[in-house]
Amino acid sequence: MASWEVTMGRPGGGSGTFKVVVHAGTPDQARRAAEAQNPGYSAHAVRRLH
Repeated sequence: MASWEVTMGRPGGGSGTFKVVVHAGTPDQARRAAEAQNPGYSAHAVRRLH
């Protein structure tokens, strides 16, 4: 599985974002995993780590 860096924040944007690293097969799976681990936050960006 690949490692993905997901930028999280409140829905609608604004300040106060943070990044989490998750392991998943696709960017979509990484986004869903990060949102499941951080209720109340949404994924703003997903980037594959090398």
